[in-house]
Amino acid sequence: MKVTLETAESKLSISFDLKDHSLKANVDGKPYEGTLLNPEPNVYLVLIDGKVYEYRVFSNSEGELVVYFGDQSITFKPTELRGRKQSKVAEAGKMPITAPMPGRVVNILRNVGDLVTEGQGVVVVEAMKMQNEMTAPKSGKVVKINVSVGQAVSSGEVLAVIE
Repeated sequence: MKVTLETAESKLSISFDLKDHSLKANVDGKPYEGTLLNPEPNVYLVLIDGKVYEYRVFSNSEGELVVYFGDQSITFKPTELRGRKQSKVAEAGKMPITAPMPGRVVNILRNVGDLVTEGQGVVVVEAMKMQNEMTAPKSGKVVKINVSVGQAVSSGEVLAVIE
């Protein structure tokens, strides 16, 4: 798979092959080999040269990818995507919306029973003095809201569920 990601400052070209959990990647001409694990939705652990890197990946309402790692985040605009077929697995069943990092719920934008489209905001979490809109990972119906306004949440905590 090849993808070109664009930030406000730069463009990043990535190609990778993934078989089982074995990852071979090339990032702007630099090769990497390691292991990729996906222990929960939107969370990826990459093991390279004995080091573990944790990434949390979400899409925002503009269709951009927001990648959280440590206490930083980068927003990418996927400009080119090749070699990947649309997965029907993501469209079936329940999908959680999780907190990318510890924070506090400042707004709940949808109610149980509301219909949402992929990328539509559901819950707003404030972390590190920034408000982050947690969006629906797919189109469907909000079947569960697990949080309330003012509640502190942990990284990876399920905020809502879309079916």
